[in-house]
Amino acid sequence: MTDNDNGNHEMGSLLRPKETNRLMAEGYTVHLKQYILQGWSIFIKNIGPYLLYAAIFWAINIGIEMIPVIGQFAAPIIIFPVAMGFFVYTAKKIKHQPARFEDFFTAFNYFVPLILVGILMNILIIIGFFLFILPGVYLAVAYLFASMLVVDRKMTPWQALETSRRIITKKWLSIFLLALILLSLNFTGILLLIVGVIPATALTFCILTVAYDDIIGIQSTDF
Repeated sequence: MTDNDNGNHEMGSLLRPKETNRLMAEGYTVHLKQYILQGWSIFIKNIGPYLLYAAIFWAINIGIEMIPVIGQFAAPIIIFPVAMGFFVYTAKKIKHQPARFEDFFTAFNYFVPLILVGILMNILIIIGFFLFILPGVYLAVAYLFASMLVVDRKMTPWQALETSRRIITKKWLSIFLLALILLSLNFTGILLLIVGVIPATALTFCILTVAYDDIIGIQSTDF
């Protein structure tokens, strides 16, 4: 399937959420250009809500990091439910459902499982980096869809981590390239300080949500 072929039925996967076991067995096609272009389109059409929530996202992140002693350890974990607000809002836009600013906060309904995903993910990635770095890089990419699976498919934390890992492993190099593109986007945003990091954060999650929808297919209708 080419990019053009897929573009003709853009968002079609949301009508046919894919069975994760089949994806693990049969694989799939990655459409990097489509993810970036569609993610950009969604972001630019809803730029006001995205920028406001991204500002809230960073205010929370920085606020947690400033807590003495535990802040720097807690921030990368507590930020998971906040980050998934982008996923819920973007998923509604992809599915042509009414999306309100309050939807950004819907992911807090999954606070505990998302926190557990954050804890497990960070521990495993850190262990991977201690094991000659490459295992850590592998897991950092392989777990990209884990939080989304918790919110969308109501998976347990470990089930979400393993499902994400096994699906992404099928096309790990392609997803790694997507991760590098998004990392470069955010690095550029950091260089531009707050002027760039806020839109870069929102755009990153738009692109990731589009990728998730194309590869796995958004299933939830209630979040």
